Amino acid sequence: MAACFILAATPLILDAKAQVAEELNFDLTAEESGPCSPTNPCNPDMWLYCNNSICRCLDGMVVTSDTSKPCVSKIDSPCFLASAKPMQCIENAFCLDLDPINPNGTCACNDGYLPEPNKETCKLGFEQECERHADCNEYALLKCMNQQCVCKDGQIWDMINSKCILLEVSHSIV
Repeated sequence: MAACFILAATPLILDAKAQVAEELNFDLTAEESGPCSPTNPCNPDMWLYCNNSICRCLDGMVVTSDTSKPCVSKIDSPCFLASAKPMQCIENAFCLDLDPINPNGTCACNDGYLPEPNKETCKLGFEQECERHADCNEYALLKCMNQQCVCKDGQIWDMINSKCILLEVSHSIV
């Protein structure tokens, strides 16, 4: 008898799927991008599901190089830590818990960091200490100069939109 699982992002369903797989003696070792099948399912404890015979991270999650937690939540995606299977955030981010009654939160960049448009990384923001250009959020038009993320020449920091903008020079006629 073949078993087929479609996993959803809710902890209750994932716990139930893992329990069923355990009872059927499935090897829950399939990793992100690894092959999967009804007899070799993806590991729901790692927030993986089987899609076209390949293990994938759940929606709103991204692959990491850490084999102990191959899938982590992107910025503005759900997260929770108060669980036997925590859903953690990407590097340089934390789980913002807005509601003390609900253990679920939303991933947000750490102070001093800004999200990139794909929401898969948080990079250093304006006036943060840096070592190289790649440390600074390039989408905010920042560069690393004298070990600090700053705007390029001819630009100023726009605090409202969290990015560098062209400095407008007004010429007044006297």
